[in-house]
Amino acid sequence: MGSALQLQQATLWSQASYIGLLLLASALWALAWFTNLPTHWRRALTAISVALLAFSADGLRASVFLADALEPGLGGQDLSVTGGASDAGQGVTVEFNRGPPCVVKPARGDMLRGR
Repeated sequence: MGSALQLQQATLWSQASYIGLLLLASALWALAWFTNLPTHWRRALTAISVALLAFSADGLRASVFLADALEPGLGGQDLSVTGGASDAGQGVTVEFNRGPPCVVKPARGDMLRGR
């Protein structure tokens, strides 16, 4: 349920918000299992803490991936990408680094030969 709720968010919250929910989930779980509560309260608090844990973990993961996204201003521009490929035994590993934008035009002879 926590993951489904997080997927419905229009925008991500700050990482501090998700960390706060993670701490709240831990506190609810501790309250449920280290106090003398009736069984139905324990189950309810455990379910809420699991949902909060899933919500906050998904939000933190999404915010980490979003931090590594390409800047929106670079959309539609030509980018210079440098990288290398190495044989990893099971397949090929390709790694790229962002560089300053530039346009590479082939030499006239290369265009005539179909390269």
